[in-house]
Amino acid sequence: MVIGPGQISHHPHSRTSIRVRTTGSLLAQAFGSSPFSLREAEAIGISRDRVERACSAGIIQRVARGLYSVIDAAQAHEARLTALLKRNPGLLACGSTAASIWGIPLPPAYEVAPDVVEVSFLAGASGRRGHEEQVVARRWFIPDGHVTAGPTGQLVTDPLRTAIDLARGRPLHLALIPLDAGLRIAMEHGLTRSSAEEALISRWNECRSGNGMRAVGRAIPLADPLAESPLESMVRGRLVAAHLPTPHLQVPVIGASGRHYRADMGLDLPGDAPGTFRLLIEADGMGKYASAKDLADEKRRQHDLERAGRTFVRVLYDEALYHPGEFLGTIDHLIRP
Repeated sequence: MVIGPGQISHHPHSRTSIRVRTTGSLLAQAFGSSPFSLREAEAIGISRDRVERACSAGIIQRVARGLYSVIDAAQAHEARLTALLKRNPGLLACGSTAASIWGIPLPPAYEVAPDVVEVSFLAGASGRRGHEEQVVARRWFIPDGHVTAGPTGQLVTDPLRTAIDLARGRPLHLALIPLDAGLRIAMEHGLTRSSAEEALISRWNECRSGNGMRAVGRAIPLADPLAESPLESMVRGRLVAAHLPTPHLQVPVIGASGRHYRADMGLDLPGDAPGTFRLLIEADGMGKYASAKDLADEKRRQHDLERAGRTFVRVLYDEALYHPGEFLGTIDHLIRP
């Protein structure tokens, strides 16, 4: 059966299914493909019942007693795409499916389930309306210049266009997640930073009239490929939205011992020379400390930097996503002259 633009099948909008998809997205953002326990899930606000429902829905899987992981849909997506492309000339992967191909993280609560393939059509391509299970066909204007061949030869929106589509209509702290990653991946594929930023603006200009693109346009000037995780993107977006200074990313700092370190984010405190970075903001994602040794090393690092006169503010994933007021208030108090 041939599908056409706008066709959406097997994409229920019930409150229950939306909650299950949200659960999968949050777990993927927090843990990636790493196994997690029920206790770790509860630490980011996901109850045991929600984990079990997501497991029953096929969004996560039980990998060992008491351990779960989010199902990697990339291989399944590629197989589905190969079959779809044979029946639909001009079809291409976009949105969440393109994100899984490029390794771009989805914003939390992205509206397409992990097991659904998201596609669109090249500009001018034809397609009849039809029915295809677990496929979302977008009515998005996608010029030829926004499309490339994926790792296995399938047509897919390039990393920058994919990032733009994922950021559609999102608040700043969520829009920056794919935009930061899209720039970083474009640079990994050979573009300089300035070229990647220019290409991102160019792609947005070519589709700026689409739904949700105004929010993307506000976020693009703030996108930064130096952000190394969705949490760093969210924290930076929260600071900007709260009219606080934009932090510098991956800042070099020296401890009292003379050792050199790198901090996630840094801000100058009142009266400091530019680039002093006495306030360090650390994005403490769930997978940052893989062992007790990692945690002990981090405590020694923090002690060394505090002895050198630096102040730390640590932000957890659920704080940045659900209740940023506390860490924003702390930073506001510290930087106020």
